[in-house]
Amino acid sequence: MKLFTFALLTILNVWMACARPDYSEEINKSDGKFHYWVNYDSLTATVMYVEKAYENANTLTLNPTLKVQGKTFTVNQIGAAAFSNNNVKNLIIPSSIKSINISPNAFFNSYIESIEFLCKEVTVSSEQSFDGCNKHVFFKGDGVQSLVDNYSKYLLKKWNLPVGYKGYNENSDPKDNKRLHDLYTLAKNIKKHVSYQEGIAHGDTAATALLLGVGNSEGIARAFYTMSLDMGVPFIQTYVGFDGKYYRWNYVKVIKDEPYREWYNVDIVHYNFGGSSYNKSLFKSVASQKSILKKAYNLSSDAELDFMNWQIFENRYNYPGEWKYDSPFMNQLYGWLVRNRSCCFHE
Repeated sequence: MKLFTFALLTILNVWMACARPDYSEEINKSDGKFHYWVNYDSLTATVMYVEKAYENANTLTLNPTLKVQGKTFTVNQIGAAAFSNNNVKNLIIPSSIKSINISPNAFFNSYIESIEFLCKEVTVSSEQSFDGCNKHVFFKGDGVQSLVDNYSKYLLKKWNLPVGYKGYNENSDPKDNKRLHDLYTLAKNIKKHVSYQEGIAHGDTAATALLLGVGNSEGIARAFYTMSLDMGVPFIQTYVGFDGKYYRWNYVKVIKDEPYREWYNVDIVHYNFGGSSYNKSLFKSVASQKSILKKAYNLSSDAELDFMNWQIFENRYNYPGEWKYDSPFMNQLYGWLVRNRSCCFHE
């Protein structure tokens, strides 16, 4: 009986080896535009590079699937260096792709000018996903929200900050000690992560600031706004502000000098963090922020910096098409405070 069983298993193994299709030549596969690495276990495909005939294309759109030997593979990843050293100008990731992951250095040394994410879920493999990418690339499409938030959460974990923390409230943190310390740590890390450049293209977006590590004052403020929300700070207690002239910074509502929450200004661009692990001077009163702006503009007085001219942004990421409401996304700050009964700024 044992001999029969052994013989049967041997025959089955030989049959399976002979019957199994030879996929050795199908691991690397092209659809004419892109070359892929396919995974027969997960039935997924990774874009490895652009075919030579399309290296100078103005616009390329990823295909959602790839067919190989009668099997359908889902395109779900852009591989390392997939768009390196080619002249493709615009890439579209269509809504027919459910999710896409960006590998490290996917756009290293590329000339890409825009990436339109129409898919709903966009993730990154590491902090280096957009390393070496053209600093003027324009991130577009509703998938930008997913991309920015997923990257934001990746950085928060790296910086030992919470994600979706529920304790920034009166019961768990009655004096806002954790909120103040976490916001300070966040601001300090953003200062290190994002190089401040006012002349950068699309530098006023959260995507450019976080993904490319460069941004103007608005981009840096939007990075802080987005990441503070991802940490768990209530959305009605953190915003992007504007002096009505040029500079942007953040408004946050915290308990600092009074036993109740007030609005303070957090100006990452103009603050010197030094080597301290925490300093509550980051959270500025209106008078202190005016003093900072007066120096930045080289003004003899702060008469031009009237608080009544200050603005508040209600959109979050600042990518094209984000704001879909009839009301303006930027409002006069004082009027907004009155309408929302959101008193008050620390003078």
